[in-house]
Amino acid sequence: IENMRYLGNFYATFKYKDKFAFKSSVNTDITQIYDYTYYNENHPYGKGVGRIVDYNRTIKNILVENFATYHDKFGDFSLSAMLGHSFQKVTTRSAILDGSGFPSPSFDVVGVASSLDAYSGSLSNYAMESYFGRATFSYKDRYVLTATLRTDGSSKFAAGNRWGYFPAASAGWIVDEEAFWPRNKVVSSLKLRASYGLTGNNGIGLYDTYGSYNSAYQYNGMSTTTTGEMPNSNLTWESTTQVNAGLD
Repeated sequence: IENMRYLGNFYATFKYKDKFAFKSSVNTDITQIYDYTYYNENHPYGKGVGRIVDYNRTIKNILVENFATYHDKFGDFSLSAMLGHSFQKVTTRSAILDGSGFPSPSFDVVGVASSLDAYSGSLSNYAMESYFGRATFSYKDRYVLTATLRTDGSSKFAAGNRWGYFPAASAGWIVDEEAFWPRNKVVSSLKLRASYGLTGNNGIGLYDTYGSYNSAYQYNGMSTTTTGEMPNSNLTWESTTQVNAGLD
C-alpha cells in the first residue's frame, strides 16, 4: 500500500493602522492511496491462474477562508469586530480492478489479465459555505457584550433546507473593577457572566436527502439498477440551544 499526502497553505494579510486587518487563505489537503496486490497461481486467491487487485483512491479537501477584523477605542468604549467567509469542498474518487489469468508473474499489470472479474468506481462530493460575524463592546473594561451570528449552507440538504442560522450572545460584568469593591487579597477577581447560543449539526450521509441507486454488472453481460436509499427532502440542520450562567 502506498499513501501519499500533500498539504498546502497559502495566505495573504493586509493591515491598516493597527485597527483593520484582512486575511485570505487557501488550504489544500490531498491524499492518494494506491493498493496493489498480486496473488500467484499457488495462492488460495490466485485461482490457479494468478490474480491482481488494483485499487486507487484520491481525496481532495480544499478550504478557502477570508477574515476581516477591526479594533478601535472611543473614550471609555472599545469595539472589536470580525466578519468572515469560508468555503470547503471535499471530493473522493475511487476505482478498483480485479483481474485474473496471467502467463507468468512477470506480467504484473492488470491490463494483461485474460479475464476482468470485477471492477467498480465511485465519486462523491461535499461542500459547505459559511458566513459569520462577531462584535464585542466593552465599557471601562467592566461591562462586556458580545454578539455572534453565523449561517452555514451544506450540500447535504435540499435547496429549501440548505441554510442554517445560528446566533449567540454573551454578557459579562467584571465586578472587582467597580469603585465599591474592597481592595483586599481575599477575592482578587470577580466576574459575572451569562451566554445564550445555537449550534448546528449536519451529521447525515452525503446523499440521504437525495436518495441513491445501486448499479451492478451481472455475469451474463447485463447491468441492473435498483433503488438504494429512499430520498428524504425534509432533512435539515439539527440545532442545539445552550444557556450558560457563571460566577468566576
